[in-house]
Amino acid sequence: EHRAITALAVAEGGARVAVAMYKRVHLREIAGGAEAAPPLVFDDWVNCCAFVGGGAVAFAGDAAHINVWDKHYTLTITHAAAKKTDSVLAMAVLLKGDEATLATGDNAGRIHVWTEKEREDTSEKREFEQYRFTKIEGWVVSVCFYAHGLAACTSLGRVYVLEPGKCEVISMSTSL
Repeated sequence: EHRAITALAVAEGGARVAVAMYKRVHLREIAGGAEAAPPLVFDDWVNCCAFVGGGAVAFAGDAAHINVWDKHYTLTITHAAAKKTDSVLAMAVLLKGDEATLATGDNAGRIHVWTEKEREDTSEKREFEQYRFTKIEGWVVSVCFYAHGLAACTSLGRVYVLEPGKCEVISMSTSL
């Protein structure tokens, strides 16, 4: 059994942590370390995870799709061009109120931005739709939202800054 930790995320408010290990995501209470839910099981390596608001956690890996676990169900998010050989390597979330915007990066150089559809009531099942995507050179190994947009790093040592509304590259740096 693999024990390597492949990803870590802290929930909004800092009360809970998600720890990805091989084909599982463990949810733990930070105070005391108690298990917050049974481990979430994935069909392949879990490379990244992030909380998407309301205690829900998104996780992805070597299976080209994203899973969102939200208390009573797991939602799978994918795109038409997804192939089994695609590995989602990076994930970031931007929370605005009860709605999440999710960005992912993969080993084919694709950055996808998914938006949560508005819900009348937070008890309704979540839905995400892919509405932006771009392709850059190299594996996308890290993505993060910041005050003015979205940034991504690649395996080729490049840092890209993107405008998330259009998922267009604003600038690129090749030397750090």
